[in-house]
Amino acid sequence: MPPLYFDKVLFLGHVGGSRHTYRGGGSNYVCLTRDPIYAKYQSGFQSSRSRIFGAEYQTHSTGIYPSSLHDHDVPCAVCHVTKRASQMMVPGRNVCPAGWTREYKGYLMAEYHNHHRTMYTCMDEAPDYTRGTHANRDGALFYFVEGECGSLPCKPYIAGREPGVPGQRGTAGPAGPKGIQGESGKVGVTYIRWGKKTCPNTGATLVYEGYVGGASYNHRGEGSNYVCLTRNPIYAKYQSGLQDDRSRIFGAEYQTYSTGIYPSSLHDHDVPCAVCHVTKRALQMMVPGRNGCPAGWTRDRVQRIPYGGETRSPSYDVYLRG
Repeated sequence: MPPLYFDKVLFLGHVGGSRHTYRGGGSNYVCLTRDPIYAKYQSGFQSSRSRIFGAEYQTHSTGIYPSSLHDHDVPCAVCHVTKRASQMMVPGRNVCPAGWTREYKGYLMAEYHNHHRTMYTCMDEAPDYTRGTHANRDGALFYFVEGECGSLPCKPYIAGREPGVPGQRGTAGPAGPKGIQGESGKVGVTYIRWGKKTCPNTGATLVYEGYVGGASYNHRGEGSNYVCLTRNPIYAKYQSGLQDDRSRIFGAEYQTYSTGIYPSSLHDHDVPCAVCHVTKRALQMMVPGRNGCPAGWTRDRVQRIPYGGETRSPSYDVYLRG
């Protein structure tokens, strides 16, 4: 069950994702409702389809989670909190930055390093399981993530230790002064500025700066998403040394060569990141291929998309809207 300080549980469900042996399907985990409704459908399995499977814990006897959890199906809860304006996950820490409130804490998990990729995800430190599901069906899977040294600096990171995460909760959004029509409470958005250690000079405040982490380019598994790893990790329970039955996370490098877009000296350097928070903004989006704002939006920064195999690299803007 979700923590008691959530305002509302919208629904309970089952975690779904792609089968670990499949190259296609979705790379993300989803929370499937327990009472599905079908519209139009075609009975039976069709070959010209995508697939979704239930998810299992692949936690074995690590001393981190109870050994009885292994091979059980993974439940999920979709929660809603009022008076919160922004949320984020901080990989590698189990405490919150100043001004933020922890919603839950747990461990970074993803797919096995030699399976096919899913997402780096925060799994609760005291996980539940779906009763009656202790069977080795192996659909979508969750493995603990271990850090590997190289582009990921050690120290502060320690090879083979499983990093934790504090979970997700944002800063409070107090109501505006009473009696002033149209003056709302404080809202805000949080985003990651890739490749920078600072936030733009647009009123954004720095929550923390860190290292970009992700899967190894020559591994099939692990997470498909990049994350911003904190520079001062905290480890909770862990198993020392690199274990084979794990996911992995690595530091990230620029592969920019001498393109004339970025300085040639940038090539092979490690990539930093900054987590930024902007108040009085309710929405944010990325527009690939444009460096001008749609009407009614404010540009926060301009960056470039790494674009493999092409001679042109389009820029993109991040826009904010109040």
